Amino acid sequence: PRKYIHFGGDEVRHELWEKEPHVKKFMQDHQLADVKHLQSYFVKRVSDIIVKYNKKPLGWNDILADHKNLPKNTAIMSWLGEGAIKQAAENGFESVATPSSHLYLDISQESRHDGTLSDLAYGNTNSLQRIYEYNPTKNLSEKEAKLVLGVQGNMWTALTQELKDMNIHVFPRLLAISEIGWSSQNNKDYNQFYNRVQDNYERLDAMKIDY
Repeated sequence: PRKYIHFGGDEVRHELWEKEPHVKKFMQDHQLADVKHLQSYFVKRVSDIIVKYNKKPLGWNDILADHKNLPKNTAIMSWLGEGAIKQAAENGFESVATPSSHLYLDISQESRHDGTLSDLAYGNTNSLQRIYEYNPTKNLSEKEAKLVLGVQGNMWTALTQELKDMNIHVFPRLLAISEIGWSSQNNKDYNQFYNRVQDNYERLDAMKIDY
């Protein structure tokens, strides 16, 4: 029923395509200069199918590599840092802010050595305060800021697979992500938010949610 269909498009191993004879032949037959153009060919083909059914395509910001040939009705999930949101907006694409630098919940909260099942491939930690103080429209013009559709927190389960471990990653940080979405920057105060979080621990306890 929703208007967006997410088709992915991230973390493509271009070097594998470059080694495949049938891929090389496909590129030659379709006059595609390199694998970036091949990916854009695929993205446009999928996007056209989605649009055919009166939906809007949505993909990870990796697909901006060839943004000049990307259909303008495509929305972007910006995960590769804050700069990815700027890149999408300045090129006229709608964007959902979901940078790993702030909104990935499978990344440690306090310490990379806290014993939680966290993705240590990332060098940062995403503390409650770091998440709460994140501004998805930072460094955007007023026009560009209007293209930011909202925010999304991601809890990837490649490592964390037990519900208890997932909840420990998600809570209370999910509360901070919620406040990013519904509070203006002018009305945000971390100390006040922190005190409200303490009151919500009783609610989480009552719901038997680990944190």
